[in-house]
Amino acid sequence: MSRTLLERLARRGMTPGLERIRALLARLDHPERAFRVVLVGGTNGKGSTARALARVLQAAGERVGLFTSPHLLDVRERIEVDGAAIAPEALDDLLVRLAPHLEASGASYFEALAAAALVYFAGQNVTTAVLEVGLGGRFDAVNAVEPALSIVTNVDLDHTDWLGPTLAHVAREKAGILRPDRPALTAATGAGAAFLAAAAQARGARL
Repeated sequence: MSRTLLERLARRGMTPGLERIRALLARLDHPERAFRVVLVGGTNGKGSTARALARVLQAAGERVGLFTSPHLLDVRERIEVDGAAIAPEALDDLLVRLAPHLEASGASYFEALAAAALVYFAGQNVTTAVLEVGLGGRFDAVNAVEPALSIVTNVDLDHTDWLGPTLAHVAREKAGILRPDRPALTAATGAGAAFLAAAAQARGARL
């Protein structure tokens, strides 16, 4: 059932926007509000950064949820708690429960997995969730949550068909995960860092 559902959602493709994921989270009573969230975006290194941060937080005594993409062999790799991937039966049960909401909201494949991760994390009583951005930032599904901290690893030209043709365009998209008066971190350098700093200032973020 779960594999069939995910395959069907994958055929829907991807349309930028946060309306569907926000509607879905509202239908699910906002599981993302049960824990702190760190968003990790950037052109390169966001997956390894998210994983390293999760390990550091776990070592500090946090119960940590980790959502990453893409997976290598099994979709379960995307959803972990304290380093352990979600069990096959747990993912199956979760997707069966979520199926009516996924259909009603018109969720995409990525949006469905992001929502499933958030519901799972809430049920597992995590204290902090580290969520890796899938593409860009501003319209990515994980950006529907309110982060305590946002990280942009770096800024370079990538996915220009989605994010825009220049570094300034890409920086604005990736800065979409920053929040006013909230801390943000980056390892960006050069022109990418300058464009990101300008975008962060425009958003009122503390970069």
